[in-house]
Amino acid sequence: MNFEFPLLRSKFEKQKTIWSVRENLQNQKEEFTKELHDLIGSKIRIVSRNLDYILDKTNQLPLVKKQNLLTQTLHLSKQIAKDIRDTIWATDKASITIEDLVTRIQDFTFYYQHLPMQIVIRCDVETKAITLKPNEGLNLLRIIQEAIHNAAKHSDANSCD
Repeated sequence: MNFEFPLLRSKFEKQKTIWSVRENLQNQKEEFTKELHDLIGSKIRIVSRNLDYILDKTNQLPLVKKQNLLTQTLHLSKQIAKDIRDTIWATDKASITIEDLVTRIQDFTFYYQHLPMQIVIRCDVETKAITLKPNEGLNLLRIIQEAIHNAAKHSDANSCD
């Protein structure tokens, strides 16, 4: 005898989908936790070390060295705040479109407007509709940010396209 239980099968499929979604969310949560720990944690440790060093050697350090260390520390703390905002931006979304990503990259290029290098961000109309998982979007954002930063820092280019 072969009995069919369509209602039971339907409930099982729904439960299986729920488990899959929960597992996916847990994986993304772990990736974001790693992101915060690795990227931001290391920068916070550098800020802390710099400030400890300045306080410990406050009377022995030349003024110029103190100013340089404080400037570096200030820059790094601003970068930490930006990294946290980017991570929160990605975690607040169920998915990230390429159009969302382009907007975020354009916001990032604002910090480079003082350079003689012109930064142009282009996106095909067809590409704008592509969606990414939040962790994929954040990883792609980090890669593009690093590429722009490296182009600005290490090249004498007139434009970055």
